[in-house]
Amino acid sequence: ETAAAFGNSPKVVCVGNPILQDFSTVDREAARTKLGIGKDQTLILSFGGSNGAEKVNEAVIDFMKSTVANDHKIIHLHASGKINYEDASKLFCEAGLDKAENCILRPYIYDMPWQMAAADVVIARAGAMTLSELALMKKTCVLIPSPNVAENHQYKNAKALADANAAILVEEKDLGEGELTKAVCSLLTNASRCREQEANIAAFAQEDACQRIWQDIVKLTNK
Repeated sequence: ETAAAFGNSPKVVCVGNPILQDFSTVDREAARTKLGIGKDQTLILSFGGSNGAEKVNEAVIDFMKSTVANDHKIIHLHASGKINYEDASKLFCEAGLDKAENCILRPYIYDMPWQMAAADVVIARAGAMTLSELALMKKTCVLIPSPNVAENHQYKNAKALADANAAILVEEKDLGEGELTKAVCSLLTNASRCREQEANIAAFAQEDACQRIWQDIVKLTNK
């Protein structure tokens, strides 16, 4: 869609984002076995970016308290971001989630390819790299675009996927209205919708991004 902003010039080439190889090679079942996720369990993975996001943390903890803590068939891992971890931990404990074994709070996720491969639903921001990873791994997702970015580009990213029924878009301003819980529950109770979103988001993946970039470099340098 961005090509239109440049007048669909032949100089515009869609190559996709080169990402870590593990995102394309880690197998879902192998990841679930390694992480100890049972066949009858649902894994929800959520994060707000490397530095975290206060409002996302609050909404996720509310969702954990209202929905996850009472359903042990669900495991929910949330990364709060290192900067916000202390505040998130306080909210987490105040909600009694430190006593819920199926609710896990971490400052950061160091094995993201394995966690994402194993996940059934992912809650995330809508940066380009995250969306490339989600598309490549064909993940059902709820996107909460950051409103604090240039030209509101994360919203535009998320809207493109939502319009293609490849993701659910929840704006940060609506988190206090319970929209996150509503969105995730709509996926947990509708397997066919999840499968449809997985197929649709896969259409956005560029598995050969590195090769496309290299081919264009060769073309431009005439070598």
